[in-house]
Amino acid sequence: MHGNHSKLTPSQLLVFKKLNQCLSKKNTSQEVIHDEKKWIRNSYASWQKLLGLYSTKTIQRAFSKLEELNLVQSRTFEDGKNLKGGE
Repeated sequence: MHGNHSKLTPSQLLVFKKLNQCLSKKNTSQEVIHDEKKWIRNSYASWQKLLGLYSTKTIQRAFSKLEELNLVQSRTFEDGKNLKGGE
């Protein structure tokens, strides 16, 4: 690993890897194209079910840190679901 990746905790690394896996899949039910970018639409509770190992709060903190490091971008919509995407 190099750059910002070396600063990640195990939970942050797992969230980052899973998001990248989701973004690389084609035509998933959570996939959204917004502002000409591919996003994954999920609530934090949905991410917790998908990842299983960590609490919803830990996953939320992991995404916040990934955003702080400019590794991901997030958007929240009226229904409470969050869009997550890569740089």
